[in-house]
Amino acid sequence: MLDLMNQVGDIPRRSDKTALPLVACVVCCELNYTQGCLHLLSLGMENGLTPGLRSALLILAMLSGIGSWVVPDFCRTSYECPEYTLLNQNADFEERLYVETLWMTAKVRSTSNADLSEGFWKLDKFRKGNNVQGRTVPCKTWPAIITVRQGEDHGSEPEVSVSWFFVPGTQLPLPLDTSISMEVRPAGKVYVRIFSGTASQSKALATAVELGEMLTLAGKTFEAHRYTGAFYDSPWDILRVHHNEIWINAA
Repeated sequence: MLDLMNQVGDIPRRSDKTALPLVACVVCCELNYTQGCLHLLSLGMENGLTPGLRSALLILAMLSGIGSWVVPDFCRTSYECPEYTLLNQNADFEERLYVETLWMTAKVRSTSNADLSEGFWKLDKFRKGNNVQGRTVPCKTWPAIITVRQGEDHGSEPEVSVSWFFVPGTQLPLPLDTSISMEVRPAGKVYVRIFSGTASQSKALATAVELGEMLTLAGKTFEAHRYTGAFYDSPWDILRVHHNEIWINAA
């Protein structure tokens, strides 16, 4: 563990607030003090860490064993979901640290039901053999996600995509449809607000706005122009209470 600290460079010589959580996290990791390391990890990621220090802190978290995956209830039995560590939780939102995740993503024209359905239909065709190898790709996973990136210029059209999660390490063939591609989302902190019931475009947008307002009030830094809707149930499954989430990445 000390060798890792030395590789980071100037950490032992730093005295500002960005170094303290990292150095303290090393101590907690050596002592296997999981909850303390979780708190320091969250603190360090909010105190203006440089990219190098942020990466080192993520590595320390993983080496400490705090990422032990406990599958949540909303990820159904026998299904795979993206792994994360719960850093903090309150009545309004959760802070999660996700590992690197693998997705197939289709760009779509808009958030209309027709365009979103077309995007998911393309992903389903890819999974069932519309790829250069002509083979079926295992995909017993949740969630399906919709990502919206709002243009920073007033009145510009948002960029919209839909994605399916694949278990990391899955060997994905190249798609025949050029509008879909493999996407690797890096490990990082995500703010999450949960809502239940049958998801709709209006409800997802309202939840995203609520989450942004709550994060601002809480003094969090986040990607204000992008949000993701994550859905863990089929819209045709009327026997379950649907679990839905809005994700906003920490900045």
